[in-house]
Amino acid sequence: MLLMKEYQNNYYLVIFIFLNLFIGSSQTSSYTFEQYLINQRLKTDHWTYIHFLEKNHLTTEDTIHFYKARYYLNYDEDTLFLKHYFKSKQLFQKDSCHLIKASISALRWSKKSQEQWFLSLDTDLVCKEFKLKEINKIWWSGNKPLNFSAEEFPYPLQKDFLVLQKSVKKKKWKSVLLSVVVPGLGQYYLGQKQTFYIILLQHLLVGGMAAESIYRLGYKNIYSIFTIGVFGTFYFSNIYGAYKETDQIKVRYKKQFYIDAANYYNFYNCQY
Repeated sequence: MLLMKEYQNNYYLVIFIFLNLFIGSSQTSSYTFEQYLINQRLKTDHWTYIHFLEKNHLTTEDTIHFYKARYYLNYDEDTLFLKHYFKSKQLFQKDSCHLIKASISALRWSKKSQEQWFLSLDTDLVCKEFKLKEINKIWWSGNKPLNFSAEEFPYPLQKDFLVLQKSVKKKKWKSVLLSVVVPGLGQYYLGQKQTFYIILLQHLLVGGMAAESIYRLGYKNIYSIFTIGVFGTFYFSNIYGAYKETDQIKVRYKKQFYIDAANYYNFYNCQY
């Protein structure tokens, strides 16, 4: 098996040498061959090829970082991609397809990685590339949804954006107050109707047990004290849950908006 793998790697390197000798310049043929490895999803061979170029000093240092950035981007390793991207930024920004792909992929990254990527993009470049401008708008709208309208986005994304926009308008004090008045009502206000019914039913059952125990045994009875404690735990957990959920639903809906946008633009993006 190892012999077969070594033969395969040598085979690719022979192709590369052939491209250099008979097709054109080293930089052009390197790019062409590296593109072939990406298209075929040959991860191990792709890395072997980059290492071969680097070890034998067959191209410049910034080009090596450019190849590594493309490598890590195509295999979804955002931290390593960003590391090499910033070392080859000038080269990378000339590759429009991978630039757009990076922006689409960034919609699925962590908040920190997203900020590093989108804030690093040159304004003139974003304005020049229409698709890049659209994706950039998606990211900004996720952070400041009230500054945008749903009509600014493609129709398949408008519903998700409206849900996100609606969630941002939810107030913590309202969800807490409603949960104080009726357990679970804060969740209903946040759009979680099923959760509301579950919480309300739990409180009715536990509250009913506590009330019956007090009625039959008195409030000083150990069982009554226990059931009152359980009800109190449920009640205050419901209030705290509504408080925390107000922020969490915003994060969830933003993440869902980004994922759906990434899927949408990925479908129409350049083929790699």
